[in-house]
Amino acid sequence: MDRNQQLETHFQTVIATMDELVQLDDIFELGRAIARGFCDLGAVMNWVLLREDNRLRALARWPEAPTDALFATVKPGRLMDFAISLDARTHPYVVAMEDGVPRKIRGAENIAAHLSTVFDVPAQLIPAVQQSLNGKSSVVLPLMAGDEPMGVAALNHAEDLAETQLDAFDIFARSAATLLRFKREVIGRERLVAELETALEKERQTRVELARAERLAALGEMAAVVAHEIRNPLAIMQNSLTSLRRHINESPESELLQQILVEETRRVERIIDEMLAFASPKQAKRQVVDMREVLTRAVFAAREQCRPDGAKLICEQLEGPIPRVLGDAHSLGQAMVNLIVNAYQATGGNGRVAVAAEAIARDGQQHVCARISDEGPGMDAETLAQIWEPFFTTKARGTGLGLAIVKRIVEAHGGTIDIVSSPDAGTTVTLELPALNDDESA
Repeated sequence: MDRNQQLETHFQTVIATMDELVQLDDIFELGRAIARGFCDLGAVMNWVLLREDNRLRALARWPEAPTDALFATVKPGRLMDFAISLDARTHPYVVAMEDGVPRKIRGAENIAAHLSTVFDVPAQLIPAVQQSLNGKSSVVLPLMAGDEPMGVAALNHAEDLAETQLDAFDIFARSAATLLRFKREVIGRERLVAELETALEKERQTRVELARAERLAALGEMAAVVAHEIRNPLAIMQNSLTSLRRHINESPESELLQQILVEETRRVERIIDEMLAFASPKQAKRQVVDMREVLTRAVFAAREQCRPDGAKLICEQLEGPIPRVLGDAHSLGQAMVNLIVNAYQATGGNGRVAVAAEAIARDGQQHVCARISDEGPGMDAETLAQIWEPFFTTKARGTGLGLAIVKRIVEAHGGTIDIVSSPDAGTTVTLELPALNDDESA
């Protein structure tokens, strides 16, 4: 094959490889494809270093296993952890990149000496390196995007490296470097756009949270005023009812009416208590809380409220270690009872409710994760979107404050709460609380 035919073959290989590279958007995959492209052009093995800040960092190698094995022979460690400071002005790779001129090295002794300089090979290993490189030649190719050095490619080749092949390597190196620069700029812009979008989304969420906090504060003030205005007349009504019961005959009709009045005044009193709890939430106490005990007591209390079927339908699944937390055992217990009773009521008193808890790791910290699941009808997306809103309720006799109060309690303990539900698939409420660490428990 004459020189022109060789060049034509090499150019076709370069064009075909560049067509593949254009499709890639990940820098590491692009590096692997470039390293593989040099092998397609005739290199035995090679590796690519990318300029990054003030260093040359290993980006890719091909074929990966033999290249890693050769590197491990001359220098302990992983090839992909290797980096060269650009301040090392006499380093062969730094010199080649800054000069922008390919460097060809022939002969086992010269290559061994080159590797010794690059990797600081111990003297006792040099004879073995020379033997393994007998009959080879090496090339250090600068990856130049125009006049901008992007890195270097280090190639091992057979002894008969022809100038046409070196030209093909150089053309491919320059084409690949130009593509690397373009891809890195595009990825950088995309990352910047993504960061801006994230910042804008955080800003939007902050505004939404601030608006919600202002709305909740206004609702809280209103609830407090209404609750206080109702409480005094209610107390008078309850006292009057007690007095009236001594003067009313004991017919079945009057007994029924009296019972209705007692139940309804108690219901109004519960509503007032909920409104005041929502309007003036208590600060969470900083005491060590045994979450297993809190959950066990909450299950017992919920079963008592949901008798007779609640005792058998509310199932406790508290196996394994459950970490302790810092907080208020009473308010946490109230929140758990509320969630369990809600779940039981959602089933219509006919479905199973499961209460489970476990220790999980999140963001480097241990958490308690509690789940309350029911076999009820579930909720659609529209209902789910409003479920935390104060005074929103799907119950005929509900106030819509129960879940809002639960959310406040959980967040006051530094935790999170989430609801997953869909029609005909039941509902699962998941809450996470940061667990007690060793310093806090001391």
